Amino acid sequence: MTLSALSEAVVIVKGDKFLDDECRLYSPTVILKICQGLVAYDEVTSIITLAHASVKAFLTSDAIRQGPAAYYSLQEIEATRCIFQKCLTYLMFDAFQKPCRSRHSLRRRLKEFPLLNYASMTWGQYCGLQAPAGFVLGNSELDEIMDFFATCALHSGGNFRSWVQVLIPEAATEEAWSTEPLYYAASFGMTLVVERLIKSGINLDSPGGRHDATALTVASYRGQLAVVKMLLEAGADPNLKDCHGITSLGWAKRKGHREVETLLLASGAQAHLGHSKVVVSRNEQQAGNEYSDSEGHEE
Repeated sequence: MTLSALSEAVVIVKGDKFLDDECRLYSPTVILKICQGLVAYDEVTSIITLAHASVKAFLTSDAIRQGPAAYYSLQEIEATRCIFQKCLTYLMFDAFQKPCRSRHSLRRRLKEFPLLNYASMTWGQYCGLQAPAGFVLGNSELDEIMDFFATCALHSGGNFRSWVQVLIPEAATEEAWSTEPLYYAASFGMTLVVERLIKSGINLDSPGGRHDATALTVASYRGQLAVVKMLLEAGADPNLKDCHGITSLGWAKRKGHREVETLLLASGAQAHLGHSKVVVSRNEQQAGNEYSDSEGHEE
């Protein structure tokens, strides 16, 4: 992430609706001084990273936790929770209650809010399948995610549509506005969130994204076995095709997700595989969501 983004992240408190200028660091470079020897900073790209993989290993080790420097030790699960909460808090800022009207205004928003791109691209990963072993969302956190998703029903599009706009800025407006939260929850592997959405009575087979794919399709593409199982048990149709004529089973086969393939076949999926070739943008590859581009038709 960039130094300017990190300088915002460190001062955000859960529940904030805006970032008070008085709370900002007087200079982001103070982070470099405080973390001297622990981080590496590229002055050209403004990217800040850990100096070495061993830094994380040491800070999360039993050795530091049981020694005189225990104050500086980190628990990976709690650190992940902290990052996720800060990202979601940021995305719920009042400034993002409605999407930008143009790409120019979106670029201006991203410049004005340095953490917005990072928060948009990663929050789902931190609480989804890429979360560390043992990480479980609490009920209050699930409520917060559901509140965030619920903003999609607002006339303005809400914070949810603002997030989608950053996630896939090249997507057409109607695609960004029509895709339901279940699609993204399934893509990221947010099993507990998917469970909540299913219980809410949401349409399981609603097509979305840039390729008119269902939540089951994107989950199958990504190999999200637990999510696929939940959707099938709830009654999702395994034989619906995306705009390329490919079913959930077709994508599971193409991506080599054997367990997903077996589960789909056992649930009545027909053995059909279509053909398509879709180019995936670099930004979408980095995001690791939305079906690899919007659905990830990457071959």
